[in-house]
Amino acid sequence: MRDYLTERLKLSHRLEGIVNALGDEIQEVLNDALERTSGKIVALMAKAQKAKGVLKRKKFLEQQKAEIQKVLREIFPKVSETIMDRTADLAIATPGIIKNMTEKCFGEEIAIGLGVPKLTKKQVLSWFEGLSIEGAYFPEWMKTIEENARKRITVAARRGLVMDEPVSKIARELQQALNISRNSSQGLAHTAMFQMLNDTEYEMHSENSRCKGFQFVAMLDRKTTPQCVGLDGQTFNVEEAQNHKPPLHWKCRSMLLSIYIEGVQYDRRAILDTKPRTVTRRDGSTYTKYEKQETMKVPGGTTYNQWMQSMVTSKNPRDVSFAKESLGPKRFDLVASRKLTVDKLTYDGKLRTVKELERLSS
Repeated sequence: MRDYLTERLKLSHRLEGIVNALGDEIQEVLNDALERTSGKIVALMAKAQKAKGVLKRKKFLEQQKAEIQKVLREIFPKVSETIMDRTADLAIATPGIIKNMTEKCFGEEIAIGLGVPKLTKKQVLSWFEGLSIEGAYFPEWMKTIEENARKRITVAARRGLVMDEPVSKIARELQQALNISRNSSQGLAHTAMFQMLNDTEYEMHSENSRCKGFQFVAMLDRKTTPQCVGLDGQTFNVEEAQNHKPPLHWKCRSMLLSIYIEGVQYDRRAILDTKPRTVTRRDGSTYTKYEKQETMKVPGGTTYNQWMQSMVTSKNPRDVSFAKESLGPKRFDLVASRKLTVDKLTYDGKLRTVKELERLSS
């Protein structure tokens, strides 16, 4: 019998790769918008700079705004279509992937009990109409991303005109505006794809009479949210699990692990980011990139809070440094001095403030 958690994590990593590739596709679409928009913005700016009088200049600014809106209204439906198409292709393949994974890990007898839906692309695309992420539906999210892009580009273009900035600087600011849109669109795609995966997986296993319930599993790394940390390791019966099904938030990576054999505890892998490096983008902006990921084995049954507690008290300087960076110096000191344990840093899925923690520890 193979380790189901390991196989499930491999599936999540493959999904991350698909999302990253999708981000490149989205970037190509947005670059087309930038090419089409930049030329028109620069031409209108040149006319506005030559115009005499406030009213004439205002007229060119309104034309500029209209051109931006026109291009973005054409571009963002393409972004939406790209996300939906890639997710639909993945959704159609997912039931078969889950069935094969279950058969390898638990055996053919259990895999037979899975309901394996045969989905069509039309069915999956209609699923997007009811896809709700943090209280808003998919089309609403795309409209918000488009509107925010319009505002950022309009502000950058107007500021360039008012301050008489060189065209090269304006182009960089426009690129930065669309980079934000790319990240937002990619984040939406990530959340939609993981929701599709978790929905499909839950439905297939919950219909299997041999399934005894589900265990909530969060990722062991620095990016895990307090909301997921609070649920990590908890088990639920099939009905209760419905109320704790990821994604719980934007870009959530947690999962519900199906339980077929009670008492089985899979070893976990924690991810430690190493060797930060400052990377300069083509538009001149910078960000900190971790060049490689180092993993460590964590004993089965260990929750996120227990793992982080062990990192704080570890004799390995690397572990202690990781814990300090992850928790922050104030919270780390409270735990390292044994005034508090890691599980006290959060409450009801939220991170307690430093002032609350100091009161709690006094």
